[in-house]
Amino acid sequence: MVESFRIGNKVKQQTLLNLGAEFSIPREYWGELTNRIEAILHHQPNLLPLDETIEAEAQRIASNLLLRKKNMRRVMSAWRQQIIAR
Repeated sequence: MVESFRIGNKVKQQTLLNLGAEFSIPREYWGELTNRIEAILHHQPNLLPLDETIEAEAQRIASNLLLRKKNMRRVMSAWRQQIIAR
């Protein structure tokens, strides 16, 4: 999974999460999966019924992304404190 962002007039992509070789959701469901992950990350309820397997995978991936974001904030905060202390 990647996140696209703009720096000046260039579009860059950053890998957020490698789903790995064991990722078993069929390609035709990737759109539903990514929409649900985005909804979870933005604290939006699921308005439409979704396959239990896709919902479970979306919850798992969203949890991993949130944990990674939290850890990154902690690292950046420690890094800033080290720079300020110098």
